[in-house]
Amino acid sequence: MGSLTNITGLVVLCRCEELIPFSILPMREIYPEVNLIVVDNSCGDICTKQIEELAENDSGIQLIISKTNIGHGRGLLTGIKYVETPYVYIFDSDTGMIQRGLLEQMLEAIQPDKYGVGFSVWADKGGGTATPWNVKKPRPKGAIKYMHPFCSLISMKRYNEFEPADSSFRAGNTCWGAPFITMMNSLHDAGREDLLVDLPGLTYGGNIFVKHQKGGNRILVSHKGPGPVKEEEFAL
Repeated sequence: MGSLTNITGLVVLCRCEELIPFSILPMREIYPEVNLIVVDNSCGDICTKQIEELAENDSGIQLIISKTNIGHGRGLLTGIKYVETPYVYIFDSDTGMIQRGLLEQMLEAIQPDKYGVGFSVWADKGGGTATPWNVKKPRPKGAIKYMHPFCSLISMKRYNEFEPADSSFRAGNTCWGAPFITMMNSLHDAGREDLLVDLPGLTYGGNIFVKHQKGGNRILVSHKGPGPVKEEEFAL
């Protein structure tokens, strides 16, 4: 198994300061050797201020602040461009690390040449409007294998061989999106879904190492509103 320093973490935030103690802080405490890229879509609200303060005191956090809410998919697409390690651990802002062991298992499972390790479902090729089906059941007609971005380890070498993260964004529904849908469609169309590995024991709710609050950020944004939403470039 390779060194954990070969992994960079990546998470997108949007108006979810309540989740920082659940997701960001445990990740930094449990895996201090894994640098973390945080893309903030909060547009200068209290969430931005809290993550700025945290980054000022933690050299392991690289913070990218967007002028507007560019959405989850474009946030990931932006953050991935700054990854310099062989692997990127992508997780949602409502995914919290419980104890050490997850990244070690993922790193072992992805080698030597897999695309990604995590939790998969059968999904419609459109992604955003799909109802996911458990991948352990027979594949529904027209479905693709979709690795969920709430907790996944991706090989940057393999990522660059296929289509990138989905960059579409619907201003009328800022929670819309399946950020990995273009990636998964590309793998499916190439006949390479075999490059996706389901980590034993990992479910949509997590496992003994990680917990997923299932829509925690989406619920917060639905209550607070998405903030400014415009199609313009982010600011570093």
